[in-house]
Amino acid sequence: LANDVAVDVEEAARRAHEARIARREAPGAGAGLAAAQTLPPAPDSIALTLTAEDWVETKTAKVIARVDATLAGDKAGDARGEALRALEGAAEDAVWRITGFNRSQDASGLERFSITAETRLAEAQLSGLAERAERRSRPGLKARILNVDFTPTRAEREAKLAELRAQIYADVAAELARVNAAYPDRDYRVRNLNVGLGAAPPAPVLSSRAMAMQADAAPVAEAAFIGGGASVSQKLVVSASVLLAAEAPD
Repeated sequence: LANDVAVDVEEAARRAHEARIARREAPGAGAGLAAAQTLPPAPDSIALTLTAEDWVETKTAKVIARVDATLAGDKAGDARGEALRALEGAAEDAVWRITGFNRSQDASGLERFSITAETRLAEAQLSGLAERAERRSRPGLKARILNVDFTPTRAEREAKLAELRAQIYADVAAELARVNAAYPDRDYRVRNLNVGLGAAPPAPVLSSRAMAMQADAAPVAEAAFIGGGASVSQKLVVSASVLLAAEAPD
């Protein structure tokens, strides 16, 4: 009986060995194994991060001015008009908007006004602006330029951001096409897309001199500052997290 059991075990081992050899020698078995090792099964979802960046430029500057005036009672009612006329004479075709208005009365009964206004001017209009403002001054009224800031406007920033978002969407479409070309039987689609903004902080031009001008700088220093500005670029960065997904295989 022991001999019969030993023969049966040997026969089963021999048959299993022959079966393994037959599977290895079957046509296409090696190619299928290599393909399985080269291209792993497609995942159900693919996460991506895409980034687009560009520079937004401005050719205009925000100009902030102040008019200090001391007016008699009969002229106090036209303080705004007096300030705007002084500033309009310093910069032709400029649209000044009053952003600050302080009124007080001194011991002699005269009305004192401190009026702040701002506008945007092209770079060519800045040359000599401080000198022209000084020339518009007279006894009882002084006009001066406080600051010149070349930071791009909100409209300029939004226009560039719209271009960057369009680039992101195009990049997402291209990535989706590449994934579906690699896995043609899966039909991947965009399941989630989050777009965020990363931007370099705005940097006003020559802010240290602008601060000095606010502290009653001399007209000569003001004139040197106003003529020294230049167009400034600001870098904008838009990033997106993308999730491409396909239905799980059966």
